[in-house]
Amino acid sequence: MASSRRPTTPSSPKIWTANEIDTSIAKLRRRITEITSLREQNIKYDDARVSTAERNLAENVREIFGDDSTEYSDFRSYHIHYGGYNVSDDESDRQIAFNAGTEQSVLAVQGLIERLEEKRLYLASPVRAEKESQTQNGVAAADRRKVFGVHGHDEGAKQQTPRFLEKLHLEPVILGELADQGRTIIEKFEQSSDVSFAVVLLTPDDMASPMGQEKSPRPRARQNVILELGYFVGRLSRSRVAVLYKGSVEIPSDYHGILYTLLDDGGPLDAACPRAQSRKSHAHRMGPTSIA
Repeated sequence: MASSRRPTTPSSPKIWTANEIDTSIAKLRRRITEITSLREQNIKYDDARVSTAERNLAENVREIFGDDSTEYSDFRSYHIHYGGYNVSDDESDRQIAFNAGTEQSVLAVQGLIERLEEKRLYLASPVRAEKESQTQNGVAAADRRKVFGVHGHDEGAKQQTPRFLEKLHLEPVILGELADQGRTIIEKFEQSSDVSFAVVLLTPDDMASPMGQEKSPRPRARQNVILELGYFVGRLSRSRVAVLYKGSVEIPSDYHGILYTLLDDGGPLDAACPRAQSRKSHAHRMGPTSIA
């Protein structure tokens, strides 16, 4: 399948336009059609049209993502077969491997299209234009080690968050620990949210119920926590927001699809959220201006 080679020197993130993304997706969809037709037409694994399809795919990936991209490194020497061919394989075995490879190749190209579609979604973010303008004017990107901690009134969980992040050699940003400097709360929040990741704690701080069901209130997080959760999902994307919740606190219905992690009473934060360990490398790699 794809080559495992990686570029020796990383390149800076590419700045995409909507037209470039649409054109690139159209190219990759043509490659899917080309690969699919090989199987539909019962093309033999060593037919010249197979090599042509492989070269077309590699060249399109190079044109779209660049010579030094990880994507092109993966597809530079791409071959449409599944698991490779063995010396002892007969013609039938090789054809079976090739047919299986066409399916895997289509999935691989669809994965590239999904990456581009994510970038197109990012273009729709109102934050992007401001970030690109700052980058082009020489303003430094956000410190990639900064992680914003969103919390309610649960003092135990609130205190655990910064200590846990510090253990990962990250820099926690806790709104209540920042100097006011004459700013309103919303001003302080906006000016401190230039981070690469957010950890949101949903703790049962309030009790509320729908109209007409006042006798059956349910525990829920503070409204500022829900507001800040939505803010960071929109600003950073779902993949850069970790949500921890305690007990039977109400989960916002609009945010189903985000991975929520249970934080046990009295339990350490790192035990409740082992996946956050991987965020150390994630935060080092990615800043708010990245769209990889």
